[in-house]
Amino acid sequence: MEDKSRDFEAKASRAKERFGEGKKRGKSEAKKDAQFLRENSNNPVIVGNAVVITALAGVLGWGAYKQHQAGQLDWKVAGIGASAVGLFAMADYFVSKWLFQKYPPRE
Repeated sequence: MEDKSRDFEAKASRAKERFGEGKKRGKSEAKKDAQFLRENSNNPVIVGNAVVITALAGVLGWGAYKQHQAGQLDWKVAGIGASAVGLFAMADYFVSKWLFQKYPPRE
């Protein structure tokens, strides 16, 4: 019984160490991303993406709310909405990639 207890404690200790490393790495990446956004806050591609994504989220949310109120929101409608988001994300990726050639971000 004591062997199982020690084994469990050792596993818990290793898990805590790995979690701590992941937490530090996540914070570091978040700081880099925040710095990138601060440096590029006037880039028209980034600003345009923010506006369009916010508008799309609002329209989808409003539409889903209206469907729910009418009792018509089901998995088929949700799937169509998810497909629309996926298609938009794919188109946005390629359009942004092209626009970043014209308006490159600061590194």
